[in-house]
Formats: sequence, C-alpha cells, structure tokens
Amino acid sequence: MNQVSENLQKIIISTAVAPQRGEARDASEMVNELLLGETAQLLETDETGRWLKVRADHDGYEGWVSVAQAFVYEREREGAGTASETGRFSINNTVRNQRTGMLLRRENGNLLRVPLGACLPQEENGTIPFIFGNCRIENPGVPLPADLMQAAKNFAGIPYLWGGRSDFGIDCSGLVQQWGFLCGIPLPRDASMQIKAYPLISKDLKDAQAADLVYFSFDGIRIVHVGLYCGDGLLLHASGDVRIECIDSDKRNATPFMFNERLAGAVAGIQRPGFPYS
Repeated sequence: MNQVSENLQKIIISTAVAPQRGEARDASEMVNELLLGETAQLLETDETGRWLKVRADHDGYEGWVSVAQAFVYEREREGAGTASETGRFSINNTVRNQRTGMLLRRENGNLLRVPLGACLPQEENGTIPFIFGNCRIENPGVPLPADLMQAAKNFAGIPYLWGGRSDFGIDCSGLVQQWGFLCGIPLPRDASMQIKAYPLISKDLKDAQAADLVYFSFDGIRIVHVGLYCGDGLLLHASGDVRIECIDSDKRNATPFMFNERLAGAVAGIQRPGFPYS
C-alpha cells in the first residue's frame, strides 16, 4: 500500500454512486456509498493504483473506492478547478422528482441521473459546473416535524441494499443519515454511531414523537437497526425496502400496516436529534 504524504490529496466523486468497500477489491463487501459531488481525504492507494482508501469529509467514514469513480486533486487546488475539467451540465431540461433525485442533461445531450442527496454547485447562468472542492447543502434551519416527515417519505419504496445510501438502494442507517442530511441534521454513518450522536430520551414508545429515531437491539448489547418514528406506533425503516410498519403491540389492531413483532420487542432507545419542536 502507498501512504499519501501528509494527506495533501483529496478526491471528489465523479459518478452518481461510488461503492466504498472494506478492502481494495471488487469482490469485497460494500460498507458504504459516496454520492456524486461528495469529497473525501485520500489516505492511501493500493499496489495496482486502481483503488483509493479515503475518509469521507461529511462523516469521516473510511473505505476503498475505485479510481475510475473519482477525481484526485491536491488540497491546495481545492476550489480552484474549472468546469472544463469535469464537464458542464445544463439544467434547462432538468427533470426533478422528490423520490428519485434529478436528471441532468450534458451539453452533448447525454443524461446523468443524480441521486437524492448528491452535492452539486450551480452557476448564475443556469448551468451546473462540476468543480473540485466541497459542495454542501446549506443548513435550512430548524425544521418542523411535518417537514421532517415529508422528507422521510421521499425514500419510501427504495430497495434495501447493505451499505447503500442512495435511491438506487439504501440500508437502515443510510436511510436515517440521508434523511438527516436533507433536513440539516448531521448524523454519522452506522446505527451504532448514530445512537451516540445525541442523548436518548427514553426506551418507551409512549414517549416518542414523529421524527424521533428509534434504535433496536436483539441481544440488549449491540445496536443492529434504526428507523424513523412516524407517530401512532409506526416506524419508517429499511428492511427489504423502505417501508412503514407498526412496532407498538397496543396499536397492532388499529392500523392497516403490518405489525413487526420482532422489532416491537427490541426497542433499545429513542432519540430526538437536536431540534426543539416539542
């Protein structure tokens, strides 16, 4: 492995979705995904030069990405790139959809699908230059519960994918992290990390409000699942796909949603991540 001296290099993701793998090989488990426009610190390269070990700027998550899905640049050049280095996209014919992200049309006519939550800058002349440097959505301020739940519904029906965090496929903690990103609520990548990010308010669903996070453990020790509480005993979570299920045994007969008995008996904590809407 080749260490990068003093971590002077960074990468920016150049494809819609880039798998972040546990090891530097195609067959290695995907542990995370990086989305178009997200940046990361380059830590090292493998012997073949085909794989880059990176640490994501937005949450510090480490893993290997293919060099074919990223541009490498020197830190001192950050923000100094030009649109011609990576292509320019016209948004005159942009197709927007809350669930599936957006389509951008290149000047050569080709379309690029951008997943929900990807980072893109925009110029005043109606084009999106894909430049080197960090592109971040501005914090929209303290959202209301209704806004938080509307943002969550954008993910409904997306298929489950271990390590996924886009509308191509998503896992339970990826769903929660991306929901938080869209709402201006910073959260780490894994459920075991997310539960430590904000204080727990209770372990009793009777204390939960819409837009609280609910964590689950089947052995009383390890946190293995997380979802978004919708109120009335309902949980939005990624399991098979992103779906709503009932996790309150007292309300199982008063809702058309399927009752998930396993989760109902495994609630390990309820979290209200830092927004004062009570």
